[in-house]
Amino acid sequence: MELVIGGRASGKLEYTMKVSGLPIETVADGVMDETKQILYSLHEVIREWMKEDYPSLAEAEMIAKYLGRLYEYTEKNPNCFVLCDEVGLGVVPLEAFERSYREVVGRVLCELAKFSRKVHRVYYGIGVVIKDETNCTH
Repeated sequence: MELVIGGRASGKLEYTMKVSGLPIETVADGVMDETKQILYSLHEVIREWMKEDYPSLAEAEMIAKYLGRLYEYTEKNPNCFVLCDEVGLGVVPLEAFERSYREVVGRVLCELAKFSRKVHRVYYGIGVVIKDETNCTH
C-alpha cells in the first residue's frame, strides 16, 4: 500500500495517476470499493463513517474500527494507493464533531503511514516521497 497525503486541491490524484500508471477507472472517489486500486478522498470516507458513529463511540474506538476496515481493504488490494487530504492544519474548529473528525483522520493517517510501504506528500502537484520501504528486507 502507498499513502498519498496533501492539502485540498494539491494535485494528489493527478500525481498518483502518473506515478502508478493506473487508469482513471481504477479510482473510487469517496467510497471504499474493493474492486478499485485507488481510494481517493479517504477523509470523506471517514467523515461518512463518523456520521454514523459520533458521539456514541469514543475517538479511540472509531480509530480502531476504521483502521480495521482499511486493513481489510489493503489485504484485498496490497498494491493500492490511498489518498487523503491533511485536515489537521489551520484553525481548530469550534464544533465538537469537526474537532473529533480532525483528530480521527489524523490518527488514522499516522497508523496508515506506519503500515504503508511508501508515503508521498504532494505540494502543488509535486510529490515528495517521505517514506520508502520498497526494498527493505525487515
